[in-house]
Amino acid sequence: MLLRATKYLLLPPAINILLILIAWFLMKRWPKLRLATLLSSILSLWLLSTPLVAISLADLLQNRYPALSINESLNQSQQLGFDAVVILGAGRDYRAEEWQGLTGSAISEIKSHTVSSYGLQRLHYGAVLSRVSGKPMLLTGGRVYGEPLSEAELMQQTLQRWGQEAQWLETESRTTAENALFSAKMLKDENIKRIALVTHGWHMSRSVAIFEKAGFEVVPAPTAFYAMPESLWLQLLPKSSNLEVSSRMLHEVLGQIWYSLRYR
Repeated sequence: MLLRATKYLLLPPAINILLILIAWFLMKRWPKLRLATLLSSILSLWLLSTPLVAISLADLLQNRYPALSINESLNQSQQLGFDAVVILGAGRDYRAEEWQGLTGSAISEIKSHTVSSYGLQRLHYGAVLSRVSGKPMLLTGGRVYGEPLSEAELMQQTLQRWGQEAQWLETESRTTAENALFSAKMLKDENIKRIALVTHGWHMSRSVAIFEKAGFEVVPAPTAFYAMPESLWLQLLPKSSNLEVSSRMLHEVLGQIWYSLRYR
């Protein structure tokens, strides 16, 4: 928990606010340094809130693997040779009361949990890829904070509403590394080594590396790419949604650095 809190203090907007507070309270004796710190904090907050910076950061992560386009007339699994579609969880929404009572008694235990918007993007694409290819799905995602239902179970509930169902649910993982490790244990008995891996484009590089380390042959199937506005005026217009993108991309960079050190 302490590590998680420290990590978010290094990301915007927390790091910008922290620098402003440091400049205000601790640097009164050095007015030039104080002014430089204040200006750099405000300027970086503005830049990170613009599409020009946010989408540029996203492009550095999401452009390594091209989209795996879905062609209804072509069996993608035959062309690319994967045997299962593995879809990574992406968190949950903790207040979705509109779904209460629609999925049986299990929903009453959690009252308002459902798949997050990021999770829905992955799940939607993975479900269509599974349907087109005819290959089964594995959903991977556990209980990060000890919730009653895992992310995989929440994803399965959503699939059932769509008239589909995953063959395997991996319900214990809390990180991308555990997604890979526990999924490998499940699919090893099925003699499945080559998979289509579904996650966001910006998350794909770290995911491919750790799934390959777990023993899989990976066909990257990225989804939900960010796009830069065409107008320069819009590229420089700050919005809170762009700040969220910048923070998420910097978080992913930290994750890649950590994984490169932790899982050599």
